Amino acid sequence: MQLFGIPQSILPLCCPICHEYGHLTGYSIPLMAVNGDQTAALFATTAFAESRILINIGTGAFILQPTGQMLYRHPRLLSGIADSAAEQTGYTLEGTVNNAGSALDWARANWHITDLYSQLEQGLIVIHDPPLFLNSISGLGSPW
Repeated sequence: MQLFGIPQSILPLCCPICHEYGHLTGYSIPLMAVNGDQTAALFATTAFAESRILINIGTGAFILQPTGQMLYRHPRLLSGIADSAAEQTGYTLEGTVNNAGSALDWARANWHITDLYSQLEQGLIVIHDPPLFLNSISGLGSPW
């Protein structure tokens, strides 16, 4: 922070996901949790058991594996926090494909394929050496 001249006093506090953050401005509704989109999807789908995975496709594509209170590290996956409170933390491993959903939308629009998803599923069965699609819809992603 010194290198960029950023005083620590202007940065937000790091708090657990489950925390008494305050109230929504203008309302008496308490804000009790703050989470990111991928890990919040675990709550929405109740896929919190370590024996389950969540596949979430939006702009990108993500596979999340809850790992309980064990923090695992893998060189090609992201380690993250799925749930945290003052007394405990739950972790995930996440595989990410940047812009996968955007690339499918692009392919459907530009190749005029209305049933793209069913064709993709069938293609996985019958095409044994598929072409490589270099997804640069929004750039190649870090570190490229």
